[in-house]
Order: sequence, then C-alpha cells, then structure tokens
Amino acid sequence: MSRSGNALNLSNTGKSDHSFNKLRTQLRELAVRWMDILETKNVSRNVDIDLDMRFKFNNESLDLFSGSTEIRLVLLSMPPFLKRIFRNLPVLSDF
Repeated sequence: MSRSGNALNLSNTGKSDHSFNKLRTQLRELAVRWMDILETKNVSRNVDIDLDMRFKFNNESLDLFSGSTEIRLVLLSMPPFLKRIFRNLPVLSDF
C-alpha cells in the first residue's frame, strides 16, 4: 500500500496476489462446471469474481436473477458450498 499524491494506492503485488488471482480463476472454472451440474439455464458462462469475491455473470450481479436460477447461482457463492470446493484447491497452501 502506498500513497501517490493525495490518493491512496491499494494495488497489491507479490505472491499473495498471484495466489489470490489463481484462486479466483479456479473458482470461476468450478462455478461454470457447477452451473452445468445444477442445470443453470439462461445465464452466461462468462463468470467473473471480483476482488471482494462477488460473482458476476456477464457483468450481471446476483440480484438481477430470480427464482430457481437465483437459487442455483447463490449455491455457487455460499460459504459452506465453497468450503467443500476449497478443500480440493492446491492453491490454498500458497495463500
């Protein structure tokens, strides 16, 4: 973290950033796989996970979906669900 002028620069660098980005990439891949397993229809497979770990589907946030589609997408981002996935991610040993 550094200051440039009056603005606070929160850019992160180093191994932890690489590990975090790797984690987000792996979660994206798993989310798409689980979307298929859960038969999630009418939702883009263009999944993004921002730095706050919020899922977006083709730049659409979860609150734009409803019904069973919303439930399926919420399952992708629920901590207990992710906890099961995390156990199988080797990147966490670097985190």
